[in-house]
Amino acid sequence: LVSTSCPYELFAGGTAPTDGPTDVTNVALLQDEWVDLAWNVTNPTDRPLVLRATVRHGDPKDGVGFLRVGLPGLETEWQLATPVAAGDGRPVHDALVPIPAGTAPIPPGATSQLWLSLHAPPTATAGASGFVRFEPVDGSAGEPVTVPLTVTLVPVNIRAARPVHCFTWNLAAAPVSDDPAWLTAHLRDLAEHGVDVCMIHSLQMLPRVKANADGALAEPLDFSKVDRLLAASEGLFDLYYVTMDIFEKGQVRRDLFGLQFGTPSYETAFKTWFRQVVDHLLAKGLTHEQFLVNPYDESVGDECQQLARWIKAVDPQVRTIIDCSTPDVDVARKMDALTDVWVPHHKYHFAADHKAFFEFLRSTQKPHWCYFYSEGGTDKGQDPTG
Repeated sequence: LVSTSCPYELFAGGTAPTDGPTDVTNVALLQDEWVDLAWNVTNPTDRPLVLRATVRHGDPKDGVGFLRVGLPGLETEWQLATPVAAGDGRPVHDALVPIPAGTAPIPPGATSQLWLSLHAPPTATAGASGFVRFEPVDGSAGEPVTVPLTVTLVPVNIRAARPVHCFTWNLAAAPVSDDPAWLTAHLRDLAEHGVDVCMIHSLQMLPRVKANADGALAEPLDFSKVDRLLAASEGLFDLYYVTMDIFEKGQVRRDLFGLQFGTPSYETAFKTWFRQVVDHLLAKGLTHEQFLVNPYDESVGDECQQLARWIKAVDPQVRTIIDCSTPDVDVARKMDALTDVWVPHHKYHFAADHKAFFEFLRSTQKPHWCYFYSEGGTDKGQDPTG
């Protein structure tokens, strides 16, 4: 039993499909774009089944010879959605295991999800037509299932004119962050899936130190954690996104400096600390063009503006990135004077009260990213690393 599925919807496994495969699958690909397709395959028998999935060019009526495996001019990759332990112990089919031969064992009564990833290289000049074929390869009874596939190429490479960056909160708690091999594998997996911006999360990676009453730092800064991250991520990313993590839910965190925000002593401590952070990043080989600093997560308020002013005072070449928006254009103008890259949330692009903000944003001609987060309440619980 084969049913077409959305690869990005949560797959729980073990659920029999209710709908069969579509009559034809149509895909449009830009040059240098990846598109994912997925099918749920159920073994309704009481015996194990070994299934093979292939994609082939041409018309299935003309035969299914192995010389027709693949789509000319396009790259294809089969993967199997595999359960891993979530942070709360539940199994989540969140790992995609490459299956180059397209083969997958399916236990009796179980359902597996197979992904087909299609890629049009930057030099691609034409699409292709063919079909996807699912068939048992262990001698089991069962008729093959064939799904016609048409790939249309749009001969445009949107990344040729300007870079298109992709960023996610690549938080890696212990033991992942403490194991160089595991950390490198974690970051490489992100890079291989199109992420080209790596987070340097202050709470996890940068030294959080106390300060004396006069603002002098009470201890030397230990950069060993960020050094592990930089070593593990070397050559994988184009940019680094550095968070300050001064505030949390509107309150000043006490694990950094332990002073009252906005006082002269706090300013002294922050500037001394931030100067050393920037100097260390530069000493490790990064340039000012390779990292962005977020003063205050999801804020354009007075405290965010104050932190941005201090950052610019320490080093005017440091670029700031603001992941927020506001319907108040006057506030936006003040924040913009201290901002190099804007990252407003996706949903506010369609909000009537933000129309003036986005008109202003476009007028600045500054880099404009789009911030999207899932608002489901269980997403963190589904994260394999907690």
